[in-house]
Amino acid sequence: MATVQSILDSARYDLVDFVDGIGVGIEFDDTELLNYLNRMVGLMDSQLSALQSDLVEAEELGIDTVASQAYVDISGLNSGLYNRIRSVWIGSTRLEQTTLNYMRYTRRFRSSDARPTIWALWNDQILFPTGCDSTYTTLAIYYDKKSDSLALTDDMPYNDRFNEFFREMMVMTAKAKKEGIMDKADAMLNEMFRSRAMTEEIQRGFIPKSYIYWGF
Repeated sequence: MATVQSILDSARYDLVDFVDGIGVGIEFDDTELLNYLNRMVGLMDSQLSALQSDLVEAEELGIDTVASQAYVDISGLNSGLYNRIRSVWIGSTRLEQTTLNYMRYTRRFRSSDARPTIWALWNDQILFPTGCDSTYTTLAIYYDKKSDSLALTDDMPYNDRFNEFFREMMVMTAKAKKEGIMDKADAMLNEMFRSRAMTEEIQRGFIPKSYIYWGF
């Protein structure tokens, strides 16, 4: 696994901005380049989430329902770093997601505790129509996680899949700042990240069929 520092050092060769031994270059220090990288990882998280990529999907099994409580608190989900909830299960039953308006409407006509069959998202809570009739320890939540902020000694995210792309984008961003054209670069970055994320998903989703030879 490549480290963050190694990717920053590689970008410096293209920038001709070699460090003086304490993380300070001629134009850009490590702190600035690391800031660019972390912003780019956040952007990639969002693009992959929009494409429903498995690269950002995670599973949470440590949150239980509470008897007679009509919600579960997910504010601590991945330390609060998540983009969206994909699905909610109790045991082998997948609960159907509904809109918040429909959930509020349904709650007006239900009064006794029951096993949830539907859910809706409200801020950092997963809502059920009524209080749960039991404490369910088999609750499973599938969601899109956000990456933690990277430090220089950390491994690069996504198992090194986007290292070269991130390096090139750091170089482009640093040059754009130096030339005073950051606004134009931001629009270009969004499109390039969308294209790169989509290319990755197309490749990951392609499953070639086995060749079947029929003898005659």
